[in-house]
Amino acid sequence: MKSLVKRFTLVLVVMVSIYFISVLPGSHLYAQEVIELPQGYVSVAYFYQLKKPECFSSPKWRIIKGKPPKGIKVSPSGLLYGTPKKDSEKEFHIKVSDCKGNIKKIIASLKINKYPYWNEGEKFRASIGFEQSGASSASSQQKVFLELYFSGPIPIEGKKLKKGKTFKRCKKFNRWHPQLGRPLTVWGNIKMTSLPQQINEPLVKAPVAFTEMIKSLNINEIARGIEFLLGVDMRLFRMHGRWGKKIYSLNFVAAYGGATPTNPKDSIQKYVLPKDDFETISKLEDKYDVDLTGKEYIAFVSPDRRKFYHQYFLGLRIKGYSKPEPIVRMENGNRIIEDFWTQFPSIFEVSLGRNEFIVSNDSGKDKKNLLVLRVGGFYPLKISKIVTLYLFGTAMLHFNKQPKALAPIILEPATQDTLFPHANFGQVVFSRDDREYYRIGVGIELSEILNMIF
Repeated sequence: MKSLVKRFTLVLVVMVSIYFISVLPGSHLYAQEVIELPQGYVSVAYFYQLKKPECFSSPKWRIIKGKPPKGIKVSPSGLLYGTPKKDSEKEFHIKVSDCKGNIKKIIASLKINKYPYWNEGEKFRASIGFEQSGASSASSQQKVFLELYFSGPIPIEGKKLKKGKTFKRCKKFNRWHPQLGRPLTVWGNIKMTSLPQQINEPLVKAPVAFTEMIKSLNINEIARGIEFLLGVDMRLFRMHGRWGKKIYSLNFVAAYGGATPTNPKDSIQKYVLPKDDFETISKLEDKYDVDLTGKEYIAFVSPDRRKFYHQYFLGLRIKGYSKPEPIVRMENGNRIIEDFWTQFPSIFEVSLGRNEFIVSNDSGKDKKNLLVLRVGGFYPLKISKIVTLYLFGTAMLHFNKQPKALAPIILEPATQDTLFPHANFGQVVFSRDDREYYRIGVGIELSEILNMIF
């Protein structure tokens, strides 16, 4: 019995010695490496080939401690593969031996991130471009604009609605969606416009035209008018488009803001009076209550204002979100996702409210005649991998009755070098009539313009 125990003890000592000899430096070459693997994303297939030893004849990779993130496996050939199921960060140890018996231990860490929300591109937008705008029966103007848009979710938990026959399927008010996040967001929009600027270029050359214009545009030329809005947006329901690459949502929107009044000096309209047409001059004197005796010109100047043009509205928006596209780079044959490219959504909006720029605040008017219907759309047009054009248009319509039309008085505009004020000018301070208004334009991301310039 004692001899049996001795033999067993001897065999055990030999086996333990062989194990320690195989892993301790001095018997075989032994190395340890700490690596941080490229990050992955939930629901996105992950592939990464670990670097093979110089002398590698047969696959002998295996995990000796820990586990990779859920959904990721390690093949005997050293390939990490799989589709991550959950965001997490794991550390695990892998051992590999080469054809000479040398052992290498790899301490690897792998982070799996959440797949980006489809509305990430809606958080911030800085765009610059041209817009054509004007009122009904008025000459249109082309202006340069700089627009800043920002939005963010409101992280509040709503109370559960009462249980009953009507509310059986109701969930929390501000419920979270795995692809769009919170349904309730707050947003703001600031838009600065310049004095009229003209550009005659094909649409496909818009980025180049914008770049050339920005190089010579002064700050004081673009900050001539400011419009600002602050609002809330609540997603009512959503649906997936074909092939799973689009998500459409119907949203309730409410906003309040204002616009700066036009500088009277920037809006002066100068015309030449007909010398021998006393009938026209008499009509002008009666219509505008001005004395034009001995005058050569007439100037129309908008009145000064002590307040912004206020506006507020309630309405519905249909938004179309595109699936985020991965930004990929290749490294040693491995496909590595650096980030995701997210796009601002396409928008169609119908809303109703007030806008003092369209309809003046006249207490004598019927309340329904103070309302303004706002219809607009926004579409991001991707023309290359790095350039996206923003196409937009808005129409603002009022419900006032059309006043009795009068025959227009046609006057010849004065030349640009005609000085004002001048003794030969008859000055008329006029208030703009209630007129429907439109705005269409094209813009581009400011960052893309700066990349082209610098």
